[in-house]
Amino acid sequence: MYHSDVELINSILSGSDSAFASLVEKYQKQVHALAWRKVGDFHIAEEITQDTFLKVYQKLPTLKNPNQFSGWLYVIATRQCLVYLRKKRVDTESLEDMDTDMIEETAYSQYVGQEQAKVNAEAQREVVKELLAKLKESERTVMILHYFGDMTCAEISRFLGVSPSAIKSRLSRARQRLKKEEPLIREVLSNFQVSANLTENIMKQVENLNPVAPSGGNPLFPWILAASGLVLIVMILGLGSQQLARFQRPYSLDMESEMTVELIDSVVVQNVNAIQDVRNLQRNRTDISGTGDGTGQESNQGILDSVDYTQWDVPDGAIARLGKGNIDRPYFPNTGYKFSTSNVAFSQDGTRLAIAGDIGIWIYDVRPGKEKELDLLVGHTEQVYSVAFSPDGRTLASGGADRTVRFWNLVTGTNKATFKTQAAAYSVVYSPDGSRVAVTNGGGTVKFWNIVSGEHKTILIDKENFVTSIVFSPDGNTIACTMKMGTTVRLLDAHTGEHITDLDHGMDTTEEASHVMSVVFSPDGNTIATATIGTVHNLWLWDIRAGMKKSTPINTKKVSIHCVKYSPDGNMLAISGSDKTVRLFNAQTKKNIMAFEGHTSWVNYIAFSVDSNMIASMGLDRTVRLWNVHSGQCITTFAGYSGRISSLAYSPDGETIVAGSGDSVYLWSVNKRKRIAKFKDHTWGTTSVMFSPDGKTIATCGRDNVVRFWDTRTRKNNATIEKAHKDNVATIAFSPDGRMIATAGSDKIVRLWSASTGEHITTLTGHNSWVNSVAFSADGSKLASGGWDKTVRLWDVDTGKHITTLMGHTEAVNSIMFAPDNNTFASASMDATVRLWDVNTGKHVTTLKGHKNRINSLTYSPDSTLVVTGSADETVRLWYTSTGRHIATLTGHTREVTSVIFSPDGTTIASGSDDGTILLWQIR
Repeated sequence: MYHSDVELINSILSGSDSAFASLVEKYQKQVHALAWRKVGDFHIAEEITQDTFLKVYQKLPTLKNPNQFSGWLYVIATRQCLVYLRKKRVDTESLEDMDTDMIEETAYSQYVGQEQAKVNAEAQREVVKELLAKLKESERTVMILHYFGDMTCAEISRFLGVSPSAIKSRLSRARQRLKKEEPLIREVLSNFQVSANLTENIMKQVENLNPVAPSGGNPLFPWILAASGLVLIVMILGLGSQQLARFQRPYSLDMESEMTVELIDSVVVQNVNAIQDVRNLQRNRTDISGTGDGTGQESNQGILDSVDYTQWDVPDGAIARLGKGNIDRPYFPNTGYKFSTSNVAFSQDGTRLAIAGDIGIWIYDVRPGKEKELDLLVGHTEQVYSVAFSPDGRTLASGGADRTVRFWNLVTGTNKATFKTQAAAYSVVYSPDGSRVAVTNGGGTVKFWNIVSGEHKTILIDKENFVTSIVFSPDGNTIACTMKMGTTVRLLDAHTGEHITDLDHGMDTTEEASHVMSVVFSPDGNTIATATIGTVHNLWLWDIRAGMKKSTPINTKKVSIHCVKYSPDGNMLAISGSDKTVRLFNAQTKKNIMAFEGHTSWVNYIAFSVDSNMIASMGLDRTVRLWNVHSGQCITTFAGYSGRISSLAYSPDGETIVAGSGDSVYLWSVNKRKRIAKFKDHTWGTTSVMFSPDGKTIATCGRDNVVRFWDTRTRKNNATIEKAHKDNVATIAFSPDGRMIATAGSDKIVRLWSASTGEHITTLTGHNSWVNSVAFSADGSKLASGGWDKTVRLWDVDTGKHITTLMGHTEAVNSIMFAPDNNTFASASMDATVRLWDVNTGKHVTTLKGHKNRINSLTYSPDSTLVVTGSADETVRLWYTSTGRHIATLTGHTREVTSVIFSPDGTTIASGSDDGTILLWQIR
């Protein structure tokens, strides 16, 4: 019999399988307890436990000091939890790999069957989890390890790397906080057992594994260098223990080093980012409390006291995401028709708010005084259209443009099931009793899923129209559907799909803009309210008891109404629309109560909290505002969202990024990763932004045919060129000396202007279609322009004469740039290629091929050795300029990449996208 870890490890290394089985038996409950605390799922924790010990078996020969095994095991277990949290997948992959019918008919019913079989144990676990949630993170961990992991304070001390006195103090505080509930917690946790055959399963898989050979060299030497460097940094910056703890990670002298992003000859650039791991580990669904205990020591899990959402779920290879994405209204492909969906939802307990957008679903804490970001649910590969909390508040359903409906566990933030649909899932709603989910998925159909049995049914509503949204009646027996370009609301039996009646609004169907925007039942089920836009903007009320008699519309002052909602208590009716306000009416008297003002653009969606005390409103100004219904005050504003990123530019010092988005221009601090300024710019949309070479001025242009100059210090508009072109200014560029700017647009011409006075210098004519891009050569002697006529034209800047026309692209030229060394210039096209040209001869050098869709933007690295491209295929690609060889593909945007730029020092790439975000990629 073995009495110590050292004896067990020595025997394992000598080839004893029984010794490894003993090691598993000794630590499996501790590892399972830790994993359960981190991922929140009892059964997933068992899988992580198994994976942890398989990793231990492989890595054990690399452990230099067997006396440190307990802490080393903690590191491995923690990282296995990180792997799971990064993937955020439970049954999703297997569901997606099955065919659609199999998913719809068997997958969810099988899942539900399994859950029902474990309902008693799960109920106990949920009760315990709710009790433990009252504790601080550090206290909760100690209590779970002590009662469930059967660990003594000394063992927990070695496991977590915290002093025994600190562990005793935390356990004592935890017991004191839960003095009344402590016996229940002790009993329930002590009764939880891992699977009896867990050790056996691990040993079976061990037979197929080969241990990793230990690495040579002195393992302490690199650590000593790293430690001394860290101490030096701390001394220089004056960081105290509290600040240092913010960057602390679980560590071990013997763990393998992390992967880093390097520019190599491979197809994909991978990165495991330390801060991202911290976020996946520490970001949870409850309050994150400090782990200090007054002893002067910090536990290994006390990594961050606060988290930076710019690093939540960033793709591999990226170091940060600037912005929360686009939350503009969804639109039907190829039509431009926009509609309002349920992309904002309150949880049933009123503590959380879900906001759907282009990159995922943001979850906010909306408790008074605690408003903050809680989570970002990532899994949809395209825009999320609709979100809905289950009536029990434990699950969130979402539908998106990626043709999936996803169900999220709100305790762990993981995607627990996925259904595929035949078209985009525009609207997802739960029935009032939570037994069914209804989904509109295009083609004029509505699909119902029975949550209990897994059965599904598809109902054809109207083959001529898309169904844009659906709502259940309060009794769950009726659904009301609105349709694209529809002038009616259709009522159906929610069980059989039988057509009941249509609510005909009598609008002019020949007018393209005439349609029903929103429909809602009153809480008592006696009234239906509908909002229409078109020849008239009205809010109609339909009396169900009187046979759908339509009442006189509420006076909306001819405002275009985009959303109408009843308060859950039935006392109020809220509307929002083109007047930038949310207005409350008395539901009985129809008299106006108050208006909430603060949005700077149309308000397209509103949602009441379940207690009727708050309203959340989403505006086209890309903010979500929380209002107190009784006082009318704005409680808080959730910002950070943006529209399509049309153009990016780095400041010459590399500290700031300017981004054009819609009618606004944003300034981002690269180091702080915060938006530092926003100003309204071009009425119809900003098309291009550019820093002057000295960094003192930002030039912007837009579809309003205006060029503006902004002082970067005061951020004021200090000059404007009105009517720069006849219609639309598509692009702008500074000359290298900053004395001139070039503009081009839809009038087929290129113009040169004085950057200091705004005076027109000369006009360059020759293109026979829209000009998309202009660029000066590095020495300022030449100008290149390209556009829809598929050509690239070179001009002499001094004389304004046309030098040559370069042909070869088969589609429009979208972007042009000269290499900083002035030897080549590149042109990117809608034909998905980049062509490199010799600056002196104008001859074609090479063609870069690989993108699957049009290329919107390109840029050279500062040393001219690389070209980076951004495409409508949602990827960023890197290429060697000398050979044209493809180096790497960076993926992570959920919509097309519109702009790419290099930082002035060449270490970072920034990419902007239609998804409303800027991703930063670090290059070494």
